[in-house]
Amino acid sequence: MYKQSDYGQRTSNSLNGNMFEVIVNSLLVREGIMPFYLQAKVAFVPNVEFDNILYTPKAPISLSLKTSLRERYKQADLEAIALKYVHRNAECYLLTLSQEECNIVNKKIAHGEAIGLTKAILCTSPEFDTFIEELRNKQLELAGNVNIIESSQIITKDLLPNE
Repeated sequence: MYKQSDYGQRTSNSLNGNMFEVIVNSLLVREGIMPFYLQAKVAFVPNVEFDNILYTPKAPISLSLKTSLRERYKQADLEAIALKYVHRNAECYLLTLSQEECNIVNKKIAHGEAIGLTKAILCTSPEFDTFIEELRNKQLELAGNVNIIESSQIITKDLLPNE
């Protein structure tokens, strides 16, 4: 009897996830929801690579893209917490294809068990269409550069008199 290897299953799951990302990203482009960042790292948010980041003058918007959730919503929630620690007004959405898991995560958000996520959204629902329309109405822009330290004066060896 043939048994699919773990490697084959992981490859299939990875392919599904990659295709889901391509489809969502293509939709964002088609709807004119740009600019956005892919596999993005945000300053002062260590050890997190966000699937998608959109930037508004108010705050960043993160999109975590998962075909299925199981326990992976916890990773998305931790990433959202880290982003909100730096950007208090950040919006953090979990986009998925699993209705049952989406409902479970939204209940956890409502009960305070998932504190970073703004909402989980089922991409095959009318709610997703509404979400895309809301994104279309946001003022998106490229994020600026961050000066790590700002000061009125900088003291360096070059400023000292020669001996």
